Amino acid sequence: VGSIEFAAEVFGTRLVIVMGHTRCGAVGATISHLSRPSNDLSPNVREIVDRIEASAAKAGAKPGGPTSPDEAEFTPLVNAAIAENARTVASRLEESEVLAKLAETEGLRIMSAVYVMETGTVDFLTG
Repeated sequence: VGSIEFAAEVFGTRLVIVMGHTRCGAVGATISHLSRPSNDLSPNVREIVDRIEASAAKAGAKPGGPTSPDEAEFTPLVNAAIAENARTVASRLEESEVLAKLAETEGLRIMSAVYVMETGTVDFLTG
């Protein structure tokens, strides 16, 4: 958040895009972990999983759910969690006092999107 605040204040950045991407291993690992919790995660991986966990749960990941990309429902669930995570991170940025003030007074916009690796397109998200 601090680096984005710096860019907006010092360099006049007026558009911030939080962009997830399809085939995201971090989101897939989080969903797998939610499905089958494990204490085998390193502290650094655990930190990533902890940050994504709420978005994955909001998208529908739950204990006993799909645990590998081979399961039919896994890809749609991962894609929903990727989009939800991008929205969540954008929302966290909007909570920054510095960025909120710049949005109000200087026209800063914060958006979320998903880069679709299979097609090379970007899907901008709303809400």
